[in-house]
Amino acid sequence: MYGVEILGAVALSATNVALAASVMYSLRKAAVAGRLGSETYRRLNLGLFANSLTAVVFILRHAIFFSPGALQVVVLANLLTAIVCLRIWSVSVRHENRNVAIAALVGVRRTFASLAGAVRPRNGTSLIYAVLFWLLASISGGAMFLPSPSQLSSGAPLVAAIRLWAAQQGFLHGAVLYSLKDASDRGRLSASTFRNLNLGLAVTFTLRSVIQGLVAMIVSLAIAVFGFYNYVFTATRPSS
Repeated sequence: MYGVEILGAVALSATNVALAASVMYSLRKAAVAGRLGSETYRRLNLGLFANSLTAVVFILRHAIFFSPGALQVVVLANLLTAIVCLRIWSVSVRHENRNVAIAALVGVRRTFASLAGAVRPRNGTSLIYAVLFWLLASISGGAMFLPSPSQLSSGAPLVAAIRLWAAQQGFLHGAVLYSLKDASDRGRLSASTFRNLNLGLAVTFTLRSVIQGLVAMIVSLAIAVFGFYNYVFTATRPSS
């Protein structure tokens, strides 16, 4: 009965791959340039770490819906990604304090404290990113924690797929959108990192618009156009 819906939910979750790829590409370039210690890349590292760790937790919780081979591959891939991201992030904050635990706490505190800036956009583009940040955060929180429809079991594969997508969206999209909002505030959207993130955002929501219903499709297309616009338009501006 729910076969089509399950495939749609799985495909919806798969659209995150485009955004994750743009984040990984940006982190790789930052590593080559020795810039992983900046707040932007720390934030992206934490977002990717949380995205991957959440995937592991949700997949293991609903392991019954996976074949043994697929379960091992997906869990191992996400677990390795989470470990690498956490390791890179911990090294990036360690120079501030030799005590790794204290450095980690300070890094987490700064990252979450900086979220206050999401309610203080400095220009129109920043405002759009801020609205998208809080909108997707609200959708993700609702999908993760609100009760399931009465006709569905909380362990149903459809619910599991939707909640996995929501959790990943909340962490990964949140990190990307806040980074873009911060870059817009600082006039840095033309930098290659933020152009790559805008492209990943645009591709992700273009794919999503094909899968979702009419209203969600319109919203996804609007976000995709916004991402493509900033990717193309900022190319004509010198990076400050």
